[in-house]
Amino acid sequence: MTCPGRLSEARSEHVSATGDRNVYLTFDDGPDPRWTASILDVLAEHEVPATFF
Repeated sequence: MTCPGRLSEARSEHVSATGDRNVYLTFDDGPDPRWTASILDVLAEHEVPATFF
């Protein structure tokens, strides 16, 4: 996967009231038979909860 340079310049950080640090990823395409299963595998391997909508 790649991230275009213009997107890597945008930075945002939020620390919750409990001090937890969270990352929220969005995918503006899909599901895609070439990538979706791989992304789900990586999330599961690292016990990362995900919501798809």
